[in-house]
Amino acid sequence: MIRLLRSASVRIAFSYAAVFIVSTLLLVSYLWWRTANYLDQEIDAVIAAGTPRRASRDLGRAALIRWPNGRANSLGHAMGTQPDLSS
Repeated sequence: MIRLLRSASVRIAFSYAAVFIVSTLLLVSYLWWRTANYLDQEIDAVIAAGTPRRASRDLGRAALIRWPNGRANSLGHAMGTQPDLSS
């Protein structure tokens, strides 16, 4: 076994495998990071587009507290179910 590890071809193969593993991990990490940032931006944009700005100006905090419950109820009726908002 020691003789096999001393051969140049096995050392080259192990080196290639190590470089491949490191580069693959770097690529996957970069893609994961960019995808997470993209999804965060998309979610923020959807939330910003759906937030009732006028209600926050005109009616204040109470309207913003009631808004998600009303939205959830309307979504539940659209899907044919009634969501449980008791909590």
